[in-house]
This record gives sequence, C-alpha cells and structure tokens, in this order.
Amino acid sequence: MPTSTNVRLLPSPTTFGELALLGSLCGRSIETLSHAALGPVIQQFWVAHRTMQHAWMSGLKDLSGDLKAGDDRLERIALEMFLTELLTRVWFSTWTAMDHLHEQRDVERIAGNLLSGTDRVRREVLLLMVTHWQGPVAESISRLDRFRRRSERWTDLLIAGPAAQHQVWQFAQDTSRARDFGMDSWSGTSAEANPTALLVSAGLRVMFGTPWPRGCCESQPFADMLAAILASLPPHAFTTDGHLRPVWDWAA
Repeated sequence: MPTSTNVRLLPSPTTFGELALLGSLCGRSIETLSHAALGPVIQQFWVAHRTMQHAWMSGLKDLSGDLKAGDDRLERIALEMFLTELLTRVWFSTWTAMDHLHEQRDVERIAGNLLSGTDRVRREVLLLMVTHWQGPVAESISRLDRFRRRSERWTDLLIAGPAAQHQVWQFAQDTSRARDFGMDSWSGTSAEANPTALLVSAGLRVMFGTPWPRGCCESQPFADMLAAILASLPPHAFTTDGHLRPVWDWAA
C-alpha cells in the first residue's frame, strides 16, 4: 500500500488537478477501490484535515488588523483551504458512495464533521476578504475570489458523476448546478480517456496554475492528506518505482 514515503508526489498544479480528477473518475469505478482499506485512509485524512483547520483558524486570528501590500498570509490560508475543501468534497463523495454500497454510513458522518469545521474557516476567510476588498491587498483578494468561484464550480462538475450514480449530492457546493452537470454525457462515463475528460484535465491544470504564495500547501499535514488519498488507491495504480500511473491506464 502506498505511503507518503514511497510515492513520488510533489505539490504542484499538475498534482492537485490530477488528484481532483482522479477522485471523480474513481467515483465512477468504485470497484477499483478497496473498502477494507478505507478505515486507515479516513483516519489519516481526518487527523491531517483537523490539524490544518486549527492552523488556519490560528493564522486568521492574527489577521484582525489592516493587511499591508505584499502581505500574503490571507492568500496562503485561503488558497490552501479552498483547495483542501475541493479535494475533501470530491474524494469523500467517492468514499461515501463506496461506504453506502457496503450499507454503512461512517464515512458520511466523518465527512460532515470535516466540512462543518471547514465552513467555520470559510466564513472567517470570506469576512476578511470582504473587509480587505479595497486597499493594499485588493489585487490578491480579487484573485482569491476568482479561485474560490472556480473551485466551487469545478467541485460540482467533479462530483456530478459519482453523485448521479450513488446519490451523494450533499457534497456539492450548489446542488442544482451539480445536478445539471450530472445530466451531461461526460458525467455518466466511466474512468476512461475521452476528449471531454482530457479537456477537463487540462482545465483543472489551468485553474490550479494560479500563482501560489511561498509556503502554501507545503505543510506536513497537507502532505499527509495527499498521502491518505493515495493510500486509498490499489497497488496497480502505481509504477514499480512509486509513481502514480495515469488513471486511464488502470481505472477504466
């Protein structure tokens, strides 16, 4: 089973986009994943996520005053939080669907706990964004808001396939929008290479290509979260030297 020490995965726009798409495609091919291996995966993800939530809230408390030009603390926290939320919603839609197939509800309850904590952080982030909408950091706030809106829309597109098959719409940012996406032909396809899926992959790389402030998404808990996602994948998803194989090669 892959771990954070034997899988070569570096935080990058390509990595984030690949993992987001992978969560969606695995949701259409749940039989490729092991329900028996899900317990340790969820535990590691939960610990990493909660650790990041505490760090975000602590960091936000230090931002009560005016932000000076060049101060990227809010941007670091917000980008990491928005990205983490996207990955959480996409992957937990898949893991919850798998749990439901085994007539269990534990994963769904854990997901609700994590997203409730994320909502508290999100409210604080949005309040600070509104407070500093005009001023020395207005440009970074505008960039953050664009990323937020795009990440929410991508979340709904990515969960639409698993949600349409397994009724896990609770992970959508906007249920009506996600249901509209669920009616698209791509959302109903399996995890196979096709022009639309390749276009989605390219679009995710573009979105995650936003400028990342130094130190964003580089903490150990964030790495542990990514490692938990990887640990949910079957051994044949990886090459012999620990690299993640393209999903089209093994999940179709």
